[in-house]
Amino acid sequence: MICPYCKNEIQPVEENTSEVSVVKDGKGHIQLWTEITRDAKGKQIQRRADGYSYYPSGEIDTIVQEVYDADDQLISEQHVKHYMNGRSPEIARRSSK
Repeated sequence: MICPYCKNEIQPVEENTSEVSVVKDGKGHIQLWTEITRDAKGKQIQRRADGYSYYPSGEIDTIVQEVYDADDQLISEQHVKHYMNGRSPEIARRSSK
């Protein structure tokens, strides 16, 4: 007989897979980074899309991070503004739900 604690330890764990795609510009800078997470049956659980913009020097200016739910509805958005003068990045968040 298996003790209840051990039985919980061997219960199947839900498995997810992620697909990542990256779009780059002619200079090799990432323009769009997307990750789609699916359950074991292949149904989308979540999608995250990060869009990048750059200063003329090639350093990152702003990253816009969007997270979508299983129905592809936007649930949160975050803007990460970078500065070239060494100042810490500023983060502005917005939640849709």
